[in-house]
Amino acid sequence: MIYLATLGFALLLTLALTPPARALGRLWGLVDAPGGRRKHQGVIPRTGGLALFGGFFVTVLLITVLPAVLPPPWADWFPVRNDPNVIAAYLGVEDADEAVAVIEGNA
Repeated sequence: MIYLATLGFALLLTLALTPPARALGRLWGLVDAPGGRRKHQGVIPRTGGLALFGGFFVTVLLITVLPAVLPPPWADWFPVRNDPNVIAAYLGVEDADEAVAVIEGNA
């Protein structure tokens, strides 16, 4: 259920960030004007990626931070993040023992 809620939150946040990203694109002049190979009508803002990045980044940030700040019954809805192998992958090290050493400052 948490995965579906995460997907829904990211989708709604991205949809909410799209109009401000469009307005910023027009304000900053980051637009694609018709002409040459471009056959579209009117000026098209090129800042849609800002909305996509914002929706993704805020969602990942909340999924990472919320389990630490929510009360235990609510935090149990989130996936467990204490697997040393996952931590090793985040840190870019080869094995879990090295990841633990890096975290503890013994590396």
